[in-house]
Amino acid sequence: MVTLEPEVVKYLNRKGVKAITIEAPNSVHSCCGEFRFEPGIRLGAPIGKQEDYLCFVSNNIEIYYHQELPRKPVIIERQSWGLFSTLHIKNWRIL
Repeated sequence: MVTLEPEVVKYLNRKGVKAITIEAPNSVHSCCGEFRFEPGIRLGAPIGKQEDYLCFVSNNIEIYYHQELPRKPVIIERQSWGLFSTLHIKNWRIL
């Protein structure tokens, strides 16, 4: 269901990350939460209730996927801008 691109796996292993959390746009409480249309990806296990997440293991990385998200195959990719890197779901808007 969730695939990590090889570059993402290398990046997470270099940082020593053992888990990532994929949050539904409306599950994150922030000042601009209502303006988020794409899921957020956070390093580490979920902070909230773990029963709200499905858990998968891919390449020895635990992936917590919020149950409010559609059950479609997704690919996690890494984007870099100079010194900054982010993880996001590839082509989310067309899924």
